[in-house]
Amino acid sequence: MAYAAPSHLIAASPTPTNTGSQVIAGGLGAVAPTRILDTRSGVGAPVRPVPAGGTISVQVTGAHGVPASGV
Repeated sequence: MAYAAPSHLIAASPTPTNTGSQVIAGGLGAVAPTRILDTRSGVGAPVRPVPAGGTISVQVTGAHGVPASGV
């Protein structure tokens, strides 16, 4: 059986505005799928295993087509 959220729980979204990978203020945009973290090859962090329960900080804004601000 499919579940449908009650209409009072569904928020209205702004109309998406997308010009390629550029995000327009107040709208939604998209960027091409890309790997931003891979510790096996050194993408986004040094090549090393992440221990169980470990964390890694990743810079997302300003990289890989994501705007540096306003996101």
